[in-house]
Amino acid sequence: MQRPLWHTAVILLILALTAGSMPARGQEPCFDYDTAGWPMAGSLTLPGGANDLAATGDGYLLVAGPQGLYACDLNDPTSPSVTAYLPTTAALLEVATDGAVVAALTADARLLSGVLTAPGQVAWSGEISLSFASRLAVQEGLLIFLQGNAQLATVDLSDPKSPHYLGWIALPEAANDLAVAQGLAFLATETNFLLVYDLALPAQPQLIAAAGRIASGTAIAVEYPRVHVANLSKVVTYDASLPTELVEMGDSSRLFGYTDLLAADRNVCFAASREGHLVYLEAREDSAAVARGHTLLGAAPVGLDVVPGCAVAALADGTIMMFDAAAGTHPAATRVLSDDVPAQVVAADDLLYALDPDHPVSPRLIISTLAAPPHGTELGSLPYFGTPRALDARGDRLVMSTSLTSLTLVDIGDPELPTYISQRGQEVNTDDVAVLERSFCALGRDDFGAETLVVYDQAANGGLQIASAMRMPYGSVQVVGWRNHALIRGRFEMNGLIVVDCLDPRSSFILDWKGLPGTAIDLVASGHHAYMLADDGRIDVVSLNDPSQLEVVHTVDLGVPTVQGSLAVLGHLLLVAEPFRGMTVVDITTPETATVTGAAWTPVTGRLVTGTATVLLNDSLFNQRNYLPVACGVLSGAGEPPALRFLHIGARPNPFNPRTVLVFELPTATGVDLEIFDLRGRLVRRLLTGEPHSAGTQRVVWDGRDAAGRPLASAVYLAHLRAGAVSGRAKLVLVR
Repeated sequence: MQRPLWHTAVILLILALTAGSMPARGQEPCFDYDTAGWPMAGSLTLPGGANDLAATGDGYLLVAGPQGLYACDLNDPTSPSVTAYLPTTAALLEVATDGAVVAALTADARLLSGVLTAPGQVAWSGEISLSFASRLAVQEGLLIFLQGNAQLATVDLSDPKSPHYLGWIALPEAANDLAVAQGLAFLATETNFLLVYDLALPAQPQLIAAAGRIASGTAIAVEYPRVHVANLSKVVTYDASLPTELVEMGDSSRLFGYTDLLAADRNVCFAASREGHLVYLEAREDSAAVARGHTLLGAAPVGLDVVPGCAVAALADGTIMMFDAAAGTHPAATRVLSDDVPAQVVAADDLLYALDPDHPVSPRLIISTLAAPPHGTELGSLPYFGTPRALDARGDRLVMSTSLTSLTLVDIGDPELPTYISQRGQEVNTDDVAVLERSFCALGRDDFGAETLVVYDQAANGGLQIASAMRMPYGSVQVVGWRNHALIRGRFEMNGLIVVDCLDPRSSFILDWKGLPGTAIDLVASGHHAYMLADDGRIDVVSLNDPSQLEVVHTVDLGVPTVQGSLAVLGHLLLVAEPFRGMTVVDITTPETATVTGAAWTPVTGRLVTGTATVLLNDSLFNQRNYLPVACGVLSGAGEPPALRFLHIGARPNPFNPRTVLVFELPTATGVDLEIFDLRGRLVRRLLTGEPHSAGTQRVVWDGRDAAGRPLASAVYLAHLRAGAVSGRAKLVLVR
């Protein structure tokens, strides 16, 4: 059925108006996908490890470690340095400061107190025995902490040389974290979620407010008057302008893992999980924190704080990492929270088709333009019956499956007036459906629980009629239409890609099967190739030139295993939405040499669908949709991917004695500086001082000597490379 010209004109007009509302290339919300993602601004490694950290408020950082206290200068996050080291007789477990007074908890249950004598300089002056203390916080000479997890206690540090214990009060429930601001203590707790105590009487803090929620508060951070509380996988924001009447401003999108560290300052909030995820959230004044960026730390952090403009995370091995909130490729995603987010959606020709069981009128098939609100426009709808299971659309036909009618064929030639063509009772308990060029497929389980593919033809009267059915291997879970073939994703008995020939719907048969090493997670097809995402973090590119002889012609390694994800093709690009990594962009202009060209390091969950101007992540589990703009550069083909902000430096051998070769790749010809520092941040050798180098692989030898030619002692050293606007670092281990 052809679309009437006037209907086509209406749709084109709507799309034109929508496109007209999109910013031009180079303007927000356009952004470029960059393989650098969210790179470190800088890092350093402290010997002996780290247990906790605290920012001083003036660009310096205090790090509590097994051997004592380190003070680090982070005013230039790209060149952090150690300014002081205070050894202690017992390991330091925690440290806290208000920018003047410093308190540190030792492993033998002592509290050390002192002052900042100068930027980055600490002098201990007193101590007191302190048992079962944790979650230290200091404000105006008052130490507030948890005693066990059921008491709130205070210590007077107004004279750090003579700290004295003030008292404690019992908490109504267990507390997991603590933050202080404006003479108030904010606690993340097990049941009430958030408790607020007035510290006007430090020896007897008074409970003045609680924010109940059916959840446990796992971490807390304050940028007064806003308070951010983590609930495992979300961050809830409150307005505490009137502390006795907390106002909930909303919650963030779903984060990653078990969030147990939060830090906030100056309209930003950072969340870290036990699984090593670090998420950057934009904390605007008028709304809840919105997740914008994400990176993997490589291990569970032991501490998290904020220095001006940067998140600082500490790992147990002593690695301190800085991340500039403004440096990563954080797309301006539009997040829509709703109780009505259909699970079954598909996009075709810049239209979005959704089976909406919660529509206010009745369960309906909704057809709308694929654009972020407020520009998305509903065009037409059609009621359906039963619980939605699957749908697919191609050309002027849509097929959908529900629990009652099983299979329904719809004419969508006129998106404003979709009409039923045919409905059938169920042959199988359908899991997925696909529209082919000459037929329609339903994949599901028969009455005996066996996976079955049913192929339907369209009779002369337009009705669906069963043409053939065939048993499929156990674990066949997804069907994708490709010309007159059904591409089946198998997971267990025949893990990989199964091709079924449906050219003659009455005699469909399996043409070939290609097994894959990883368990298949998602499948898409474009051109003459199929792309399969597997749980080993790889995408296998399978040639369909001869469907009877499937061949894996290329494999793209994403670099990290995954347990879930979604694929979509947009022009010459394959988009990979993987919730523990973000959005990865793969250039498939030549599938046999497909390459990762970019990444949008923003939390992404849900099913991925694409249009010419919008990328949609539809997450019905958490009742949210995230709309991302199509990028101006890489995705549109308007330019080359931007250069990496950070360079990788290799050292061979490493550890070494007495010499090693530093190897790095320059994207363009430029001048290069290469310097060697010790772990205290002292310069020990300049290997290159701005000498021009051509693009390509570079090799520089270091003989393990300082600037005076003296052999250096066995230790860990840091190589710092600067090449134009990019830089890189490497850890070098010299063993004499």
